[in-house]
Amino acid sequence: MGEEVLQASMFSLALRNVNTGLYVFLNESATGKTCLKRLLDKCRSFGEPVSAFSYGDVTYGLRPLDLCRPTDRVVLLDRYDMYAGQFDEDVRLLAENTTVFVDAKSVAGYPVKHRLCMLHMDDPNHFRITGG
Repeated sequence: MGEEVLQASMFSLALRNVNTGLYVFLNESATGKTCLKRLLDKCRSFGEPVSAFSYGDVTYGLRPLDLCRPTDRVVLLDRYDMYAGQFDEDVRLLAENTTVFVDAKSVAGYPVKHRLCMLHMDDPNHFRITGG
């Protein structure tokens, strides 16, 4: 653990006390999770090793492993509460090799052991995530 910073000319994402595995954001509103998803989508389009998956992807018949690569360094599962339990095996596989962050309003359980984390948005292109 320690700090790792993913950055490109357009963004930075500092990860503090975070390793591979599953991390769940604290259930707080207006912390920038939606902005983080948009940023990760944009960065992925430029070839960065990041992915984001949301309920909108589920409505198109996709699953997390259709979009998220095991070689990604960071994966965000946005609004996980909308599809919790549907893709447990995908979540398990991703959490083995990458750092998976989950935004869920309320979920009773997760397919693997998880830790809590906090998101800090310094501005729409610069984020910090601290693991607990």
